[in-house]
Amino acid sequence: MNHSSLAHISAGYSVGSILKAVRATLSRRRIQRMKKRPLQEAEFLGVLARCHRVFAEEDREWSSFHDTITGYKDARAKLREDADGGDKKKKKKK
Repeated sequence: MNHSSLAHISAGYSVGSILKAVRATLSRRRIQRMKKRPLQEAEFLGVLARCHRVFAEEDREWSSFHDTITGYKDARAKLREDADGGDKKKKKKK
């Protein structure tokens, strides 16, 4: 199984959707039969197709909300200022 392809296919799905697809695909019977029939990426596609996909705009909105609530947005801005300020100070000293 090509893990890179599976990662690319599952991009845009929430962790819950991916977990649902894994649980639905890897039943006890399927796990027992893996030696006889190796797992294929296509087995996950049907389940993922029925799951809700997170679109880019929703992801950006969630990230912005999360960063604001947790304070990450301000922390990143401060780090950028420090990094930019540090570069300017080094240039002035030379």
